[in-house]
Parts: sequence; C-alpha cells; structure tokens
Amino acid sequence: MLWMILLPLAAGREVVLRNDQAWDDSYDEQDRVVHLEYPACAVAVLEAEPDDLPVTIHTVQVYLGSSHGNQDRQNTMLTMAMQVLGEGEDPTLVGYNDWDWPETAFYVTVSSEHYNGLSLDDAGSGIYPLVLEQERLAVFVCAPDPHWEGQYVWPCDAEDDCAGLVVETGSPSEGSWVVESGPAAEPITSLGVDGAWVIRAVGETERRIDTAEPVDSAAPRETATPTDASPDARCGCGSAAVGMFWIGVLPVWWRGRAYRLSR
Repeated sequence: MLWMILLPLAAGREVVLRNDQAWDDSYDEQDRVVHLEYPACAVAVLEAEPDDLPVTIHTVQVYLGSSHGNQDRQNTMLTMAMQVLGEGEDPTLVGYNDWDWPETAFYVTVSSEHYNGLSLDDAGSGIYPLVLEQERLAVFVCAPDPHWEGQYVWPCDAEDDCAGLVVETGSPSEGSWVVESGPAAEPITSLGVDGAWVIRAVGETERRIDTAEPVDSAAPRETATPTDASPDARCGCGSAAVGMFWIGVLPVWWRGRAYRLSR
C-alpha cells in the first residue's frame, strides 16, 4: 500500500500565477472596470516561482465585469495571446507568427460575480497548453475587432456604465500594463488607474511537493471538445475556471490608442 501514499507526491499540483490580491473573487469598492475598445489590450506580466518550473499553463482566468451590473450576462468576445519574457524584458505586441501562444478569440460572458476561464487545452480545435520554462509570462487580453462577423464589442450603455476588465485597486501596479499605441506596452498607470488586472494563468507543475525534484509526467487530462462554436453554446460562468469555446487564431494588426474608464 506504500504506492498509495507516494502517489500524491508524484502527481502534478496546481499553480496560479497572479498579480491581483483579490482573494474573495468578488467585485467590491476596491475594484474598477476598465472599458477597452479595439485595438487596445490589457497585459499582465506574471511570474512563476523558479522551483515550480516548468509549469504547464492550461487556463487563463479573466475578470470581465460590469460597472453597475447592467451588462451582466451579456455575451461578447475577446482575444488572448501569450509571450514568454526574458529577464528585464518588457511586453511588446508582436506579429502573428511571433507569439509563444497565438492570439485566439474566445466567447465570454460579462459577470460582476465570476471570472471567465479561457481553456488552452482543446486538441480537437488544435490548441494546446503552454509549457512555461522561464519565470516571466505576459498575457495579452484584447478587445474584439468590431468588424468581425457579429460585430462584437464590450457593451457600454453610457460613459460611466460599461463592461470591461476588472482592476483590483488594492494590489500593486507592478506587472500590469496596457497597449495604447503599440507595439510597446505602457504601465497601467498611463490610464490613470493604480492596481492590478485580474488576469491569471493557471497550470500544473510536475515538481514533487516534498522534494521539488522532477517526476514523470502525469497522464494527459481529458477535456471536452466543443461541438458548436456559436455564442449560445458557450459554457456558463462559475467561480472556478470555465472553459470557453475556441473560435480561431487571429492576426494582430496595429493597435492604436483607444480606451475608456468606468467605475
């Protein structure tokens, strides 16, 4: 029966890379909604612990909230891409073939209570997790191009009543960036906001819990394959990561200055 005791030590364990300190995962007075308009992007530079590497990133959590709750439960879209950064390197918008995980469109749901989980693990659609072997990872979350079929935008009924990415203002701003006039990213403070984007990367490490020594990889995770890419077929939001249906890998064009702040 010794193998039953050792098995948990050999299995991968979950790792969450995050800058925000909003541990209750609820929208409150310390949060702000930042409404981005195409082609603007929010960027979270996340760091892994050296002893956890390599980390297999399988999900990105994005908090897309509503200033007053009026846009909750509305369907929209966003794109997400990732860039592995070297020591001292700042995030920079790159070309279509230069991402470490390519820009991909996801259907999402506005919610002031729950985050959206963007799944990187769907072999049926040809997308796979990112194996992070360096400590720093930049996650780009961008507003959708309104010229796409469906003309998706993040809903906004008035100047102060919009949906957008949530910033936890009680957290340090280090690691939170925005692309306003690409390709170089600027600190989030360029928007007049202090705090951290609620954008997280969730993965598994194959390091042993007891010794931090690498072990054999665990069996592949089984994941559901989407059969309908329409907005009505999306998964519902939940307090745990929710896989959104993959739409397609999209090229990134020049992104100009375009954003609006809401509370």
